[in-house]
Amino acid sequence: MDEGFKSPGDEASIPITGRDRQQRIDAESLLADPEQTLCFCRGVPASEVRDAILATASPSIAELQRHCPAGTGCGSCHPEIQALIRELLKCEPNE
Repeated sequence: MDEGFKSPGDEASIPITGRDRQQRIDAESLLADPEQTLCFCRGVPASEVRDAILATASPSIAELQRHCPAGTGCGSCHPEIQALIRELLKCEPNE
């Protein structure tokens, strides 16, 4: 298993460096600066999460975690991931 996909129980100590509620970043900001870190526990930039969302047929946090390590640590990035999913799906053309 890839190091980035370890669950919290697999590691002796995980530094909790996620965002609190006052530090939330909206989806537009994440898309405007895709290299900013979205998931601090796993060090995943917004661009990697965006690419995983676009490559996933039914984007959800659970499905995204199968393709990307974001959201597999403390979970504090889940609101940003959900906002990014909503924003990207809104922008996707209906074909």
